[in-house]
Amino acid sequence: MENAPNMNILLLEDNELNAQIVKMYLKRSGKHVEWFDNGDEALECILNETCVFDLVLLDHQLEKESGDEWINRLRTEIPDFELPIISTSAHLETTEIEQNLKAGVAGFLQKPIMDKDLM
Repeated sequence: MENAPNMNILLLEDNELNAQIVKMYLKRSGKHVEWFDNGDEALECILNETCVFDLVLLDHQLEKESGDEWINRLRTEIPDFELPIISTSAHLETTEIEQNLKAGVAGFLQKPIMDKDLM
């Protein structure tokens, strides 16, 4: 991501502290970050085409739904959605990774996320 300073990133993270840290790291390298703390608002923004993104950073376990559930809702609404989705989790287990891959996740980041992880 370091070579693409003008990227627009959708950050779907329900923990405000985690979101602030990730936003700070990404903004240091010139990226624009739009933060959503719930899947409904993020999905609405994408569906209404009021937001244009290059990448989705998705918390694997949101308060109201899993990342897999959110991806399934997204793909139901927009079957040809093609942006890369990176899943973030403090507990990446084999079953979670398999579920994410089936849902179409392009990659994973282990929490806590560090500055170097986003470069």
